[in-house]
Amino acid sequence: MTVLGDSSTNRPAQEAVVAAVAAHMQARFTEHTARDGRAQFLARVAARPRRVWIPLALAVGAMALVLLFVMPRPLTVMSTHVSLDEHLHFRVEQTAGQLQFSDGSQATLEPGAVGSLLRLDSHGADLRLSTGQIDIKVKKRRGARWAVLAGPYQVRVTGTHFQVRWLDAAGRFAIRMWEGEVVVQGPGLAGGRALSAGQSLELPLQPVVVPNEKPFVPAPVVGTLMPEPPHTRPRSSPGGNWKDLVAQGKYQMVLAEATRHGLPRVLKHASLDQLAALADAGRYGGNAHIAKQALLAQRKHFPRSERAVMAAYLLGRLAEDAGQPKAAVGWYDLYLYAGKHQALAEESLGRKMLALERAGLAEATLKVARAYKRQYPNGSFFHAAQRIEAIHSPK
Repeated sequence: MTVLGDSSTNRPAQEAVVAAVAAHMQARFTEHTARDGRAQFLARVAARPRRVWIPLALAVGAMALVLLFVMPRPLTVMSTHVSLDEHLHFRVEQTAGQLQFSDGSQATLEPGAVGSLLRLDSHGADLRLSTGQIDIKVKKRRGARWAVLAGPYQVRVTGTHFQVRWLDAAGRFAIRMWEGEVVVQGPGLAGGRALSAGQSLELPLQPVVVPNEKPFVPAPVVGTLMPEPPHTRPRSSPGGNWKDLVAQGKYQMVLAEATRHGLPRVLKHASLDQLAALADAGRYGGNAHIAKQALLAQRKHFPRSERAVMAAYLLGRLAEDAGQPKAAVGWYDLYLYAGKHQALAEESLGRKMLALERAGLAEATLKVARAYKRQYPNGSFFHAAQRIEAIHSPK
């Protein structure tokens, strides 16, 4: 049995043990704590030379207990009146819901809000708000890192209370501050915009112009949904002011009125605003069939409009929700073709990447993952692109 004698002779072995224990526990303590603990351990071993297994066993046990308490633990989240699936996608239906985090932070979501938790760790979370309104109160603590991503905008925060609204179909972003400070980044905010308590900001996205070049047809993919050819503009507009009803959360009223007028007639003669409102009512009111038909009608009757471009993205989202990843890829391609400066270009490329992965198209997935990493090194899907590249890259 080896005996620990002179500390200088055995110091490399002692240091190796300390390093191994720390690595095994994946500890995240400060440099001061690590240095102090290491010095105490080495001093005690050097002062009391005994058989190897006795001091090492005691040291390992003591260090494990220390690390158990000092190692930061990932946050957990509980939901109330919020549909939160295993992939951390959330949706709020008729009643306002809440996400409660284990550090005391909380997010209140208005009816119709849709999004996902992109990151949840010991420092905080990144929330993607796909559409709707969210009111967030972040518990201020050292090392906290939180963010809300809404369309092309990012709100970075460490501890505060604020409200974010993002209407994806209209491309409108708004934030209202209650407490603390945040920095908003995105189109038209060169260098970011700092906001503090009592301030607010509302930003409409710039109109999207569809190029007048030859029609784009994405690479053939089995199951891809293709838009119908352009059609003459409708002559009349049945129905009332559906946009206001959707804003009030009265989705079923809009759907009922469209059905009463006759859905085929509505899809043929409704105005662009009414079709957009009908699509939103279908999406938020749980009628994916009507939502899809209204979005297709926008592309058919108003092919040069901004909403026709956005409809391609939303059709991709509907295809994803329906478990049709290849169809989703085709729609995201159509949206991305409209221009690299599209408001949701980063999210569309990221979702296309994940849809290709779900479709089992490994080579195409890897290609898009590498393109995403080049274009969006700080994007929401960057870690997913890294994971895909690590899995599918040639060994």
